[in-house]
Amino acid sequence: MRLLLAWIIVMLLGVYPGSAWDLSDLLKPKKKPVQTVRRKKKHAPAKTKSDKETPAPQIFVVDQEWMARYRALEAIWQYQIPEDDQIRFYENKYYVPPVVYRHYEDMARTPLRTADH
Repeated sequence: MRLLLAWIIVMLLGVYPGSAWDLSDLLKPKKKPVQTVRRKKKHAPAKTKSDKETPAPQIFVVDQEWMARYRALEAIWQYQIPEDDQIRFYENKYYVPPVVYRHYEDMARTPLRTADH
């Protein structure tokens, strides 16, 4: 037991040449980890130029009932748009531009406000 203790002390103190601990690695500054840049993989396009969506129609064909509801909603909201001048009537059908059609949808979706609020 004493022999083992003596050997450990000799090793720690470095009295025996070549057997001393090399503490230089412990005292060196730590290296910073190298960050690698990960590039995103390029994927094939979801849609090609030939898979274009069909364009929205330039004109909507509506019936007289739709037009009556549209005029009633405009009267309720007291909100008319300049594109109302582009509405055309031909062979018992109304031809309305997309802006007018969207205006109708917006007015129909919006809940009415009461006088209390």
